[in-house]
Amino acid sequence: MANPRRVALAAAVGFLVVGCGRDVGEVSGKVTLGGKPLPGAWVTFQPENGARPSVARTDDSGRYELVRTEKVKGAAVGKHKVSITTSGESDDEGKKSQVVAEKVPARYNVKSELVREVKAGRNKIDFDLDAKGEVIDPSKAPPPPRAVVCGGEVEDDKTPPPADEGAPDPAPRSGE
Repeated sequence: MANPRRVALAAAVGFLVVGCGRDVGEVSGKVTLGGKPLPGAWVTFQPENGARPSVARTDDSGRYELVRTEKVKGAAVGKHKVSITTSGESDDEGKKSQVVAEKVPARYNVKSELVREVKAGRNKIDFDLDAKGEVIDPSKAPPPPRAVVCGGEVEDDKTPPPADEGAPDPAPRSGE
């Protein structure tokens, strides 16, 4: 008869492996804007089925490699809505961070029209973005999601709104 502790341990390990790495394809490529490499851009693949997104940041030559979790590279197999943005904060190795202006037209981020399919195995997905189009102010664009540790406490990077957001305005005081 099988040892119950070993069966439970094997099941737990199997759950972690299947839950975090199953049906994932490796994804890398290059992002250009107006024919030039786009460094420092956030590339986000959000599965259409609502599963955990995968993210990457482009290097100086515009190249990226998606990460799904801290330990799993790639993205879930299937169709994804893709967002590419340069807005956010830049931190140069421990130096004070600064807000980076958006360079990418809204049709590639907050109003993304990009959809790509990830297949099992290796996927090379390049993006040659047209620089023309409406660019939306960075303060109106959502921050890029972070990679999440598989099996960690945080499943996504949704931060609750501030306590006063959405609260009714206080009643005016007398004399106002």
